[in-house]
Amino acid sequence: MPYVILRQLDSYLMEITQFKEIDEGNCEHFFKKLKPILTKALNSQRVSIWLFNSDRTSLVSESTYDVDQGFLFPESITRDSDPLFFLTVELGNLFIDEKRMISPFRIGDDIAGIVLAEKKNESFSGDYGEQRFFSNVGYVVARSLISRQTALLVAELKEEKMKLDHSHKMASLGEMAGGIAHEINNPLTTIRANSDYLIAFLKGGKFDQKDFLESLEKIQATSMRIEKIIKGLRFFARDARQDERVRATVKSIIDDTLSLCQEKFRAHACKVILDITNEDIFIQCQTVSLSQAILNLMNNAFDVIKGQKGSWIRLTIRSENGQVIIQVSDSGPGIPENIREKIMQPFFSTKPVGKGTGLGLAIVKGIVEHHDGKFYLEEKTPHTTFTIILPEAD
Repeated sequence: MPYVILRQLDSYLMEITQFKEIDEGNCEHFFKKLKPILTKALNSQRVSIWLFNSDRTSLVSESTYDVDQGFLFPESITRDSDPLFFLTVELGNLFIDEKRMISPFRIGDDIAGIVLAEKKNESFSGDYGEQRFFSNVGYVVARSLISRQTALLVAELKEEKMKLDHSHKMASLGEMAGGIAHEINNPLTTIRANSDYLIAFLKGGKFDQKDFLESLEKIQATSMRIEKIIKGLRFFARDARQDERVRATVKSIIDDTLSLCQEKFRAHACKVILDITNEDIFIQCQTVSLSQAILNLMNNAFDVIKGQKGSWIRLTIRSENGQVIIQVSDSGPGIPENIREKIMQPFFSTKPVGKGTGLGLAIVKGIVEHHDGKFYLEEKTPHTTFTIILPEAD
């Protein structure tokens, strides 16, 4: 083969290998761009890419490009209809006859398919340069298919991770159910008592405007409290994986979070301390996800200090140099040094079997990093302190 033609084929190969769709796994677009180039490079009439079906009983074309007819509909060849063709393919070697050139390609140990080029009026030269070029095309096609498999696997893993994260969130919600019921029952008792008082007032024919107004105000305030609790519950329980980021105050997110857990803490004599320098600190975030992260940290802290005398959980929020710093501390003894490096690992848990998923901190880390932030354990504090750092919104 003349040197100039070899150089031309190498130039075509260089053009093909630079398509970004190959490593993105976007095979449909890659194949669409590839086939017209191959017909030009090989001076062929038609180019097609064929893949084995799952049980390897047929080869199915991923569309065909014909110089005169353009892109054609997919078609298939069964093993029974052309066993000699299948035998040729499964030998795994480049095959050339007068009108066809076949480049089988592998994924792993198996022949996954072929690239097929067909002539109309002339024959393939069969020169080494032409063979080398077409074999390399087979390798590139295999690479694109492997990238597609990888992309699909990554997408499936992401979906499974999101389902697992949501499952963990609902498990946390289940743990809080008793506290939430208590949180709602207390104000309901207040409403009932004040309602009875007002009814007795009216039935007795007595009317003290001041007492009457105070009772109504108590009913109104406790109704608003219940409304806030239910809002927080619905806010947290919904699937927020596709939510867009919104501008919100850190204080509002903390309030929604505390509405779901503070009664549980109060019932176990665990004091919640909120230390916030400015209630108008804004961040751009998925509010539900960030609430989940804070709730996970608070629940973890509670599990450690539950039952201890004088237990407390402190939430510290401040802004500093364009960053929002959220810290969750507790009155516990701290995390042993020998497990500090492991606590962020998925499924690592210090809780008894059946009492924890080991996903809490890993989920918090993922949520914070998704928000372009940092999450870490403070190493030099007397009590366990986790820090979240997020960009402050203008």
